[in-house]
Amino acid sequence: SGSEGDSRPDPGSRASPARFWGRPERSTTTPCKALLSKEAPPASKTRRRLVLMNHRSLTYDPGTAARLGAAIRYLWVFQGHLTEGLKVSKEILRLGDGVPATARWKLLSMACNLAKYQGDYETARRMYEEGLSGGRSARDLPQISLSCRGLGGLAHEQGDCTTARRFMDEALAVARESNDKFGIARSLSLLGDLARSLGDDAAAGPLYEDALAICRQLGNKYATANILTNLAAAEFGEGNYTAAYSHFTEGLTMHRESGDEIIGGKIDISYALDGLAALAVLRGETELAAKLAGAADHLRESINYNIDPAERRFRDGYLASLRAGLSDDDFSRAYGQGRKLKLDEGVALALGQKAS
Repeated sequence: SGSEGDSRPDPGSRASPARFWGRPERSTTTPCKALLSKEAPPASKTRRRLVLMNHRSLTYDPGTAARLGAAIRYLWVFQGHLTEGLKVSKEILRLGDGVPATARWKLLSMACNLAKYQGDYETARRMYEEGLSGGRSARDLPQISLSCRGLGGLAHEQGDCTTARRFMDEALAVARESNDKFGIARSLSLLGDLARSLGDDAAAGPLYEDALAICRQLGNKYATANILTNLAAAEFGEGNYTAAYSHFTEGLTMHRESGDEIIGGKIDISYALDGLAALAVLRGETELAAKLAGAADHLRESINYNIDPAERRFRDGYLASLRAGLSDDDFSRAYGQGRKLKLDEGVALALGQKAS
């Protein structure tokens, strides 16, 4: 479930605090390209300098403040400065007509995610609805689709599956109308997540397969790795363990080879660790499964991520089987060992390889 190919972060992302489905297009604005180039200063220093410039511009030049905020919005996500990002974005958005429309939308779509990831659902809903209203007024189909995904994802997290499906269906229809391939894949994947959370893995599988085919065609490796993990979980639920193993390991390997340090990649890795733990339970390798479960939990906690409904159902299922096959002491020992693993050590253990 990430970031849009047109550089817009996806509000329908399932992750918290920040799951962006794919890499943003870093060349969309000159400031953003310069910030992320190899010659740029360290990202943390760059962010601090620009935040200071932004605060000065809030009083003297709202337009500059908005453009600076739009340029550095991904640094807030990549580095985990979510509270700062939401605070500054709110300050800029309050400037009203002084904010250029394009910059306003970029900040609004980011702030929606940040508010949701920090548990401020009312703010998130209000911002998503503003984005949807603006998209309808401008007949901006990609914005309409993205905002619907945001509202659908929010409703799903809050357990309102009827509302979630309504928004997701609209998002898919609008994406198809505008021939937004990435938006189509994104909407299909969200519908797959919804089906899985309701226990319908059979319905989720074809949705993920269609989304996967589109992302492979687009060459979006990050999104491809994400969907592979989702598809594998659905295949596991259907008892197709060979395919599940193949797709869990392919997705995890893709993330490992990419060297991603962004939060969304870490969340995907945690889900793949859970998936390979579940398969280890089936093989009777309960100690390995407990270690992977500990590694997955520790990774999510390190980024303050709250597991989503579909993954919670998957995790609860395999953990119940695991706890039945291990004594409390043996589980606690192996689980604790897994929690102490570094990221590359946990991934290597899951893949049966040596840590780099």
